[in-house]
Amino acid sequence: MEAITLFQKHGLVTILLSRAIPILPEVSACLAGMMRLRFRTFLSTWLASTVPYAFIATYAGSISSIDNPKPAIFIKRGQNP
Repeated sequence: MEAITLFQKHGLVTILLSRAIPILPEVSACLAGMMRLRFRTFLSTWLASTVPYAFIATYAGSISSIDNPKPAIFIKRGQNP
């Protein structure tokens, strides 16, 4: 029951931070469904955490090359495997 209370209070923050920790995206999505979080709210929060990383990773890939892969490596290194 404590997990439910914490998610009700801090669920949106959990979804926003879910890109940083493995398994947290799946857990937060399941909890959002269990807590009956509106799908529109979940989706907008999830997009707010995913889209910026996607743009950064895409840009890093676009300026990387076989001779200089550092930008893409640095971006990927910041993410957990």
